[in-house]
Amino acid sequence: MDGIATKPFCALPGFGHSRRGICRPVWSHRTNIHRASASLSKPSVPPLTSMEIFRSAELLVKGLRRHASACRIVTFESYTDNRTLDRPGFGEVFFDASGIDAIHIVPRNNDWYQYPEIDEACRRVRALTAPYPHVVAYGQSMGGYGTIRLGGRVGAQVALAISPQFSIDPGVASFEPRWAGDSARIDFAIERRATHPFVAKAYIVYDPHDLDARHVELYRPHTEIVDIGLPNCGHPASGFVVDTGILQEAILDLCRGTFNISALHAKARPAHHTSPILYANLAARHRHLPRRIRLSAKASALSPSDPSLLGQYAFTLATQ
Repeated sequence: MDGIATKPFCALPGFGHSRRGICRPVWSHRTNIHRASASLSKPSVPPLTSMEIFRSAELLVKGLRRHASACRIVTFESYTDNRTLDRPGFGEVFFDASGIDAIHIVPRNNDWYQYPEIDEACRRVRALTAPYPHVVAYGQSMGGYGTIRLGGRVGAQVALAISPQFSIDPGVASFEPRWAGDSARIDFAIERRATHPFVAKAYIVYDPHDLDARHVELYRPHTEIVDIGLPNCGHPASGFVVDTGILQEAILDLCRGTFNISALHAKARPAHHTSPILYANLAARHRHLPRRIRLSAKASALSPSDPSLLGQYAFTLATQ
Protein backbone atom coordinates (compact mmCIF):
# COMPACT_ATOMS: atom_id res chain seq x y z
CA MET A 1 0.00 0.00 0.00
CA ASP A 2 1.33 3.38 0.24
CA GLY A 3 4.73 3.00 0.77
CA ILE A 4 8.00 4.15 1.59
CA ALA A 5 10.19 1.72 3.21
CA THR A 6 12.70 3.27 5.47
CA LYS A 7 13.01 2.57 9.15
CA PRO A 8 11.43 -0.51 10.57
CA PHE A 9 9.48 1.52 13.05
CA CYS A 10 7.72 4.55 11.75
CA ALA A 11 4.12 5.06 11.66
CA LEU A 12 3.23 3.84 8.34
CA PRO A 13 1.64 6.07 5.90
CA GLY A 14 -0.41 3.97 3.73
CA PHE A 15 0.51 0.38 3.75
CA GLY A 16 4.06 0.47 3.43
CA HIS A 17 5.70 3.74 4.08
CA SER A 18 8.27 4.72 6.43
CA ARG A 19 7.14 4.84 9.89
CA ARG A 20 6.77 8.47 10.36
CA GLY A 21 3.26 8.15 11.55
CA ILE A 22 2.43 5.21 13.54
CA CYS A 23 1.37 1.79 12.73
CA ARG A 24 2.72 -1.65 12.38
CA PRO A 25 6.35 -2.23 11.58
CA VAL A 26 7.21 -1.40 8.03
CA TRP A 27 7.69 -5.04 7.15
CA SER A 28 4.07 -5.78 7.90
CA HIS A 29 2.83 -2.58 6.36
CA ARG A 30 2.35 -3.90 2.89
CA THR A 31 0.77 -6.99 4.35
CA ASN A 32 -1.95 -4.83 5.86
CA ILE A 33 -2.71 -3.01 2.69
CA HIS A 34 -2.76 -6.12 0.73
CA ARG A 35 -5.30 -7.38 3.23
CA ALA A 36 -7.53 -4.39 2.76
CA SER A 37 -8.05 -5.39 -0.83
CA ALA A 38 -7.36 -9.12 -0.86
CA SER A 39 -9.21 -9.94 2.31
CA LEU A 40 -12.24 -8.20 0.92
CA SER A 41 -12.83 -11.31 -1.10
CA LYS A 42 -15.15 -14.25 -1.13
CA PRO A 43 -14.63 -17.75 -2.52
CA SER A 44 -16.49 -19.54 -5.26
CA VAL A 45 -16.87 -16.80 -7.81
CA PRO A 46 -16.36 -17.31 -11.54
CA PRO A 47 -13.29 -15.77 -13.20
CA LEU A 48 -13.49 -12.04 -13.74
CA THR A 49 -13.52 -10.70 -17.27
CA SER A 50 -13.30 -6.96 -16.90
CA MET A 51 -14.04 -4.51 -19.68
CA GLU A 52 -11.24 -2.09 -20.48
CA ILE A 53 -12.62 1.45 -20.28
CA PHE A 54 -9.43 3.47 -20.67
CA ARG A 55 -5.74 2.69 -21.03
CA SER A 56 -2.62 4.79 -21.37
CA ALA A 57 1.00 4.05 -20.60
CA GLU A 58 0.44 5.02 -16.95
CA LEU A 59 -3.25 4.47 -16.22
CA LEU A 60 -5.82 1.72 -16.66
CA VAL A 61 -9.54 1.91 -15.99
CA LYS A 62 -11.53 -1.30 -16.11
CA GLY A 63 -14.96 -2.34 -15.04
CA LEU A 64 -17.32 -5.23 -14.58
CA ARG A 65 -21.07 -4.97 -15.03
CA ARG A 66 -22.95 -8.19 -14.65
CA HIS A 67 -25.11 -7.67 -11.58
CA ALA A 68 -27.37 -4.72 -12.47
CA SER A 69 -26.85 -3.49 -8.91
CA ALA A 70 -28.44 -0.23 -7.79
CA CYS A 71 -25.04 0.97 -6.58
CA ARG A 72 -21.81 1.19 -8.51
CA ILE A 73 -18.43 1.37 -6.83
CA VAL A 74 -15.46 3.23 -8.27
CA THR A 75 -12.19 2.24 -6.62
CA PHE A 76 -8.88 4.07 -6.65
CA GLU A 77 -5.77 1.96 -6.22
CA SER A 78 -3.43 2.59 -3.31
CA TYR A 79 0.36 2.66 -3.14
CA THR A 80 1.92 -0.43 -4.63
CA ASP A 81 5.20 -2.13 -5.46
CA ASN A 82 3.54 -4.09 -8.29
CA ARG A 83 4.21 -1.70 -11.15
CA THR A 84 1.99 -3.24 -13.78
CA LEU A 85 -1.39 -2.10 -15.03
CA ASP A 86 -2.56 -5.66 -15.48
CA ARG A 87 -3.25 -6.44 -11.87
CA PRO A 88 -6.52 -6.84 -9.96
CA GLY A 89 -8.36 -3.68 -9.08
CA PHE A 90 -8.79 -2.64 -5.45
CA GLY A 91 -11.39 -5.01 -3.95
CA GLU A 92 -12.26 -6.36 -7.41
CA VAL A 93 -13.07 -9.92 -6.38
CA PHE A 94 -14.94 -8.83 -3.26
CA PHE A 95 -17.33 -6.50 -5.06
CA ASP A 96 -18.05 -9.00 -7.79
CA ALA A 97 -18.74 -11.71 -5.21
CA SER A 98 -20.99 -9.29 -3.34
CA GLY A 99 -23.08 -8.61 -6.43
CA ILE A 100 -21.93 -5.00 -6.87
CA ASP A 101 -20.86 -3.56 -10.21
CA ALA A 102 -17.50 -1.86 -9.90
CA ILE A 103 -15.03 0.21 -11.88
CA HIS A 104 -11.35 0.17 -10.91
CA ILE A 105 -8.82 2.94 -11.58
CA VAL A 106 -5.34 1.44 -11.60
CA PRO A 107 -2.18 3.57 -11.96
CA ARG A 108 1.15 2.02 -12.87
CA ASN A 109 3.14 4.12 -10.44
CA ASN A 110 2.68 5.85 -7.12
CA ASP A 111 2.10 9.31 -8.53
CA TRP A 112 -1.00 10.36 -6.57
CA TYR A 113 -2.97 10.45 -9.83
CA GLN A 114 -0.95 13.30 -11.34
CA TYR A 115 -1.58 12.28 -14.96
CA PRO A 116 -2.60 14.58 -17.84
CA GLU A 117 -5.00 11.87 -19.02
CA ILE A 118 -6.87 11.68 -15.72
CA ASP A 119 -9.49 14.12 -17.05
CA GLU A 120 -10.40 11.84 -19.95
CA ALA A 121 -10.37 8.77 -17.72
CA CYS A 122 -12.79 10.43 -15.29
CA ARG A 123 -15.09 11.52 -18.12
CA ARG A 124 -15.35 7.96 -19.37
CA VAL A 125 -16.07 6.61 -15.90
CA ARG A 126 -18.74 9.25 -15.28
CA ALA A 127 -20.53 8.27 -18.49
CA LEU A 128 -20.76 4.69 -17.19
CA THR A 129 -21.84 5.57 -13.65
CA ALA A 130 -24.52 8.05 -14.79
CA PRO A 131 -27.33 5.44 -15.02
CA TYR A 132 -26.79 4.32 -11.42
CA PRO A 133 -28.85 5.96 -8.66
CA HIS A 134 -26.03 5.53 -6.14
CA VAL A 135 -22.27 5.73 -6.81
CA VAL A 136 -19.61 5.31 -4.12
CA ALA A 137 -15.89 6.08 -4.51
CA TYR A 138 -13.61 3.90 -2.40
CA GLY A 139 -9.89 3.79 -1.66
CA GLN A 140 -7.21 3.94 0.99
CA SER A 141 -4.20 6.16 1.55
CA MET A 142 -3.14 7.26 -1.96
CA GLY A 143 -6.39 5.74 -3.16
CA GLY A 144 -8.25 7.70 -0.50
CA TYR A 145 -6.74 10.86 -1.93
CA GLY A 146 -8.22 9.85 -5.29
CA THR A 147 -11.67 9.04 -3.89
CA ILE A 148 -12.14 12.47 -2.34
CA ARG A 149 -10.42 14.66 -4.91
CA LEU A 150 -11.69 12.79 -7.99
CA GLY A 151 -14.81 11.07 -6.66
CA GLY A 152 -17.20 13.77 -7.82
CA ARG A 153 -15.65 13.74 -11.27
CA VAL A 154 -16.47 10.05 -11.73
CA GLY A 155 -20.07 10.54 -10.63
CA ALA A 156 -19.84 9.51 -6.97
CA GLN A 157 -22.08 11.19 -4.42
CA VAL A 158 -20.08 9.85 -1.48
CA ALA A 159 -16.63 8.46 -0.78
CA LEU A 160 -15.29 5.95 1.71
CA ALA A 161 -11.68 6.97 2.24
CA ILE A 162 -9.35 5.10 4.56
CA SER A 163 -6.40 7.12 5.90
CA PRO A 164 -6.28 9.51 2.92
CA GLN A 165 -3.75 12.23 2.31
CA PHE A 166 -4.96 15.70 1.40
CA SER A 167 -1.73 16.16 -0.53
CA ILE A 168 1.90 15.13 -0.38
CA ASP A 169 2.97 18.31 -2.17
CA PRO A 170 5.53 19.90 0.20
CA GLY A 171 4.03 23.28 -0.60
CA VAL A 172 0.63 22.15 0.68
CA ALA A 173 1.43 19.62 3.42
CA SER A 174 4.85 20.62 4.70
CA PHE A 175 4.24 18.50 7.80
CA GLU A 176 4.14 15.28 5.75
CA PRO A 177 7.51 13.42 5.58
CA ARG A 178 6.32 9.88 4.91
CA TRP A 179 6.51 9.93 1.12
CA ALA A 180 9.40 12.36 0.81
CA GLY A 181 10.99 10.42 -2.05
CA ASP A 182 7.77 10.45 -4.05
CA SER A 183 6.88 14.06 -3.30
CA ALA A 184 10.35 15.16 -4.45
CA ARG A 185 9.95 13.57 -7.89
CA ILE A 186 6.23 14.18 -8.61
CA ASP A 187 5.15 17.22 -10.61
CA PHE A 188 2.04 18.50 -8.79
CA ALA A 189 1.00 20.92 -11.54
CA ILE A 190 -2.26 19.02 -12.10
CA GLU A 191 -3.23 19.15 -8.43
CA ARG A 192 -2.22 22.80 -8.13
CA ARG A 193 -4.33 24.02 -11.03
CA ALA A 194 -7.36 21.83 -10.36
CA THR A 195 -10.59 23.80 -9.88
CA HIS A 196 -13.16 21.00 -9.80
CA PRO A 197 -15.02 20.37 -6.53
CA PHE A 198 -14.20 17.39 -4.35
CA VAL A 199 -16.73 14.63 -3.76
CA ALA A 200 -19.74 16.08 -1.92
CA LYS A 201 -19.51 13.83 1.15
CA ALA A 202 -16.64 11.74 2.49
CA TYR A 203 -16.70 9.08 5.19
CA ILE A 204 -13.10 9.08 6.41
CA VAL A 205 -11.70 6.23 8.50
CA TYR A 206 -8.50 7.23 10.26
CA ASP A 207 -6.48 7.20 13.45
CA PRO A 208 -7.01 10.55 15.22
CA HIS A 209 -3.65 10.09 16.97
CA ASP A 210 -1.82 9.67 13.67
CA LEU A 211 -0.45 12.27 11.27
CA ASP A 212 -3.43 11.40 9.08
CA ALA A 213 -5.61 13.58 11.32
CA ARG A 214 -3.88 16.68 9.94
CA HIS A 215 -4.83 15.67 6.41
CA VAL A 216 -8.45 15.23 7.49
CA GLU A 217 -8.47 18.79 8.83
CA LEU A 218 -7.25 20.11 5.49
CA TYR A 219 -10.20 18.41 3.77
CA ARG A 220 -12.86 20.03 5.97
CA PRO A 221 -13.27 23.28 3.99
CA HIS A 222 -13.71 21.29 0.76
CA THR A 223 -16.25 18.57 1.49
CA GLU A 224 -18.71 17.35 4.08
CA ILE A 225 -16.75 14.97 6.29
CA VAL A 226 -18.17 12.16 8.37
CA ASP A 227 -15.42 11.34 10.87
CA ILE A 228 -14.79 7.69 11.66
CA GLY A 229 -11.93 8.07 14.09
CA LEU A 230 -10.49 4.82 15.41
CA PRO A 231 -7.75 5.57 17.96
CA ASN A 232 -4.48 3.65 17.59
CA CYS A 233 -5.54 1.80 14.45
CA GLY A 234 -2.49 3.27 12.70
CA HIS A 235 -1.85 3.97 9.07
CA PRO A 236 -3.47 2.75 7.13
CA ALA A 237 -6.53 2.06 9.26
CA SER A 238 -7.54 -0.77 6.94
CA GLY A 239 -5.50 -3.36 8.82
CA PHE A 240 -7.66 -2.91 11.92
CA VAL A 241 -11.01 -2.60 10.16
CA VAL A 242 -10.36 -5.62 7.96
CA ASP A 243 -9.21 -7.84 10.82
CA THR A 244 -12.31 -6.98 12.82
CA GLY A 245 -14.70 -7.37 9.88
CA ILE A 246 -15.78 -3.74 10.16
CA LEU A 247 -14.62 -2.71 6.69
CA GLN A 248 -16.49 -5.46 4.86
CA GLU A 249 -19.76 -4.50 6.55
CA ALA A 250 -19.17 -0.75 6.20
CA ILE A 251 -18.60 -0.72 2.46
CA LEU A 252 -21.61 -2.94 1.79
CA ASP A 253 -23.83 -0.89 4.09
CA LEU A 254 -22.70 2.30 2.38
CA CYS A 255 -23.66 0.81 -0.97
CA ARG A 256 -27.08 -0.17 0.37
CA GLY A 257 -27.66 3.18 2.01
CA THR A 258 -27.82 1.61 5.47
CA PHE A 259 -24.50 2.79 6.88
CA ASN A 260 -24.67 3.25 10.66
CA ILE A 261 -21.70 4.93 12.35
CA SER A 262 -22.94 4.16 15.85
CA ALA A 263 -23.09 0.46 15.03
CA LEU A 264 -19.60 0.62 13.56
CA HIS A 265 -18.16 2.18 16.70
CA ALA A 266 -20.05 -0.29 18.87
CA LYS A 267 -18.33 -3.13 17.02
CA ALA A 268 -14.95 -1.42 17.08
CA ARG A 269 -14.86 -0.84 20.84
CA PRO A 270 -14.61 -4.47 21.99
CA ALA A 271 -12.31 -5.26 19.06
CA HIS A 272 -9.73 -2.92 20.55
CA HIS A 273 -9.04 -5.50 23.22
CA THR A 274 -8.45 -8.33 20.75
CA SER A 275 -6.72 -6.56 17.86
CA PRO A 276 -3.03 -7.40 17.41
CA ILE A 277 -2.66 -4.36 15.15
CA LEU A 278 -3.81 -2.04 17.91
CA TYR A 279 -1.32 -3.48 20.41
CA ALA A 280 1.46 -3.28 17.82
CA ASN A 281 0.68 0.38 17.20
CA LEU A 282 0.58 1.13 20.92
CA ALA A 283 3.94 -0.59 21.31
CA ALA A 284 5.46 1.43 18.49
CA ARG A 285 4.24 4.66 20.06
CA HIS A 286 5.10 3.99 23.68
CA ARG A 287 8.33 5.49 25.01
CA HIS A 288 8.59 3.32 28.11
CA LEU A 289 10.61 0.27 27.02
CA PRO A 290 9.17 -2.30 29.47
CA ARG A 291 5.68 -1.24 28.42
CA ARG A 292 6.61 -1.47 24.75
CA ILE A 293 7.90 -4.98 25.30
CA ARG A 294 4.67 -6.04 27.01
CA LEU A 295 2.53 -4.52 24.27
CA SER A 296 4.64 -6.14 21.52
CA ALA A 297 4.39 -9.48 23.29
CA LYS A 298 0.61 -9.10 23.51
CA ALA A 299 0.35 -8.29 19.81
CA SER A 300 2.41 -11.32 18.84
CA ALA A 301 0.48 -13.59 21.20
CA LEU A 302 -2.82 -12.52 19.64
CA SER A 303 -1.56 -13.44 16.18
CA PRO A 304 1.31 -15.92 16.61
CA SER A 305 1.42 -16.81 12.91
CA ASP A 306 2.12 -13.22 11.86
CA PRO A 307 5.89 -12.90 11.28
CA SER A 308 5.75 -9.11 11.28
CA LEU A 309 4.41 -9.02 14.83
CA LEU A 310 7.00 -11.53 15.95
CA GLY A 311 9.62 -9.36 14.27
CA GLN A 312 8.39 -6.30 16.10
CA TYR A 313 8.56 -8.15 19.40
CA ALA A 314 12.09 -9.36 18.66
CA PHE A 315 13.17 -5.89 17.57
CA THR A 316 11.78 -4.37 20.76
CA LEU A 317 13.52 -6.97 22.92
CA ALA A 318 16.80 -6.27 21.12
CA THR A 319 16.66 -2.61 22.12
CA GLN A 320 16.94 -3.45 25.83
